[in-house]
Amino acid sequence: MTMDFDEALRQAAPPQRGSEPLFTVNLTLNDKQAIPAHEIKKIVCEDFILPPRGQSKEHDFDLLCHLELEPEKAEKGEEEEPAGEAGGAAAPPVIKYKSIVPNIQQYWL
Repeated sequence: MTMDFDEALRQAAPPQRGSEPLFTVNLTLNDKQAIPAHEIKKIVCEDFILPPRGQSKEHDFDLLCHLELEPEKAEKGEEEEPAGEAGGAAAPPVIKYKSIVPNIQQYWL
């Protein structure tokens, strides 16, 4: 089987639009207005424990709840905690809260 292609009948391809956006949006954030305290809601953060110890899924991880910073290390000139206090009874679990503003667009947009 032989195929002949006529380049004269070939149609030109449309221009590539892969790198151009279809539209643009400009948004001005106005965070100079303070958010009233009654609009800020506190939500309890559930513990994030992956299997086999827990039941959490990967999509349950929330940066605002589950990410913790290490405490700053004391310099050599400052006093450190005595070793006797650190080895005491286990501290009760800390309940963590996440602050959200359900209608933040009313204040900052």
